[in-house]
Amino acid sequence: MNRFAWLVRRELWEHRAIWLAPAVVLGLLVLLAAAGEIDLGEVNFGSSQEIEDMSPEQRERLERELQEEFGDEAPQVMERIEAGQTGTLLTMLPQEKQVALVTVIYAMLTVLMFVVLGTIAFFYALDCLYADRRDRSVLFWKSLPLSDAETVLSKYFVVIVAIPLIAAVASVAAQLIVATGGSIKLALAGDPAGLMWNRTALLGGLGAATLMPLATALWYAPVAAYLLLASAWAPKSPFLWAVLPPAAGVVLERIAFGSDYIGNFLVMRLLGLFKAIADDESGTPGIVVQSRNLPETANMLISRLADTLLSPAMLLGLVAAAALIAGAIWVRRYRDETI
Repeated sequence: MNRFAWLVRRELWEHRAIWLAPAVVLGLLVLLAAAGEIDLGEVNFGSSQEIEDMSPEQRERLERELQEEFGDEAPQVMERIEAGQTGTLLTMLPQEKQVALVTVIYAMLTVLMFVVLGTIAFFYALDCLYADRRDRSVLFWKSLPLSDAETVLSKYFVVIVAIPLIAAVASVAAQLIVATGGSIKLALAGDPAGLMWNRTALLGGLGAATLMPLATALWYAPVAAYLLLASAWAPKSPFLWAVLPPAAGVVLERIAFGSDYIGNFLVMRLLGLFKAIADDESGTPGIVVQSRNLPETANMLISRLADTLLSPAMLLGLVAAAALIAGAIWVRRYRDETI
């Protein structure tokens, strides 16, 4: 076990992008927070006198826009505008929806961080076994009392366990940074700064950061295993060896049968997790489109993540991942060390 831990440490030492990428993102968030650029949906319709001076057509258009955005709460929002209380979109919502919106913001930060680390994981998995053969270090590692299974599994562990855990920690840090910057901005605008530190919102963000590592590790297990197999096999350009076979399958199926089963399967496996937590079929979170169902949107982001853990596609993917990892171990054991 200690030997396996050192193999994992070796991967983290040699591939610094795994922890540098989230550090850069967090640094940018700190700069945004320090510069007061945390966007909470600033609303500025002008002074109450300007609202009174609007023509009937302009006032009707404003009321229609508020109705589309706020639904049943539009009259209350209009009253605040007429009274000159036009701080941020966040504080113009009812209390229940304010908390839900903050929860969704924290959940979206989690998704953003996992997209960044997912990109790093993709290229790491694609290169890790190929790089050992490219620089001939595979000869040194095979001279040690290390099995091929230990080597491949340590790299697989980094992809599906270590990187998601790093993304989760970075997600929580990003949420705290945005909470700090947002609360300062709200305080300067005369709005309740404690809203960003609402316990329900923080627990919702923490729940998303907790579920995402488990969901991504299980859902993308076969994808990571396939990339490791391509990395172990590729004589050159592992990216092409990983991408061309499925791309050729999509094209040939389309030409021969006029169907898109392979393409649909690839889209489902690559984007299915994010579609599962989206609010509509287009994959667009509902908070981006409208704000009238914010509590349902916040609960959906958490519950749909949990639902994916027991889906048939998830279970079948785990079986495929085991077979692909076995193939990667076999290829590394018997493949020529040259490239």
